[in-house]
Amino acid sequence: MIHAAHASCYHWLVVGTELHHQRAEWLLARVYAMRGMAERALLYARCLELTRENAGVMEDFDNTYAYEGMARASALAQKSKEALEYLHLAEEAGNAIKNEEEKKNISGRS
Repeated sequence: MIHAAHASCYHWLVVGTELHHQRAEWLLARVYAMRGMAERALLYARCLELTRENAGVMEDFDNTYAYEGMARASALAQKSKEALEYLHLAEEAGNAIKNEEEKKNISGRS
């Protein structure tokens, strides 16, 4: 899983845009969090920085996922205060999604 995520990231760094780079970093953060590797999850949760730096090319849901990634990585690293702050920001960003189908995908509601 980790190797596949890195391969995907490499691919998008070669042929993709800033949008693809951000999403690849989020995927790495997610995979490392799922494996319980807090330090690496936090490293790749920097996709939040990429999201902010490239706001003009991001979709609404990219903000939500970037905050979610930081919340998950922070919680894993036992940084409870930061995790709750990022979780709150993720919820706000999710509520601000304009496309109803994308909003349903984020919330898991049908």
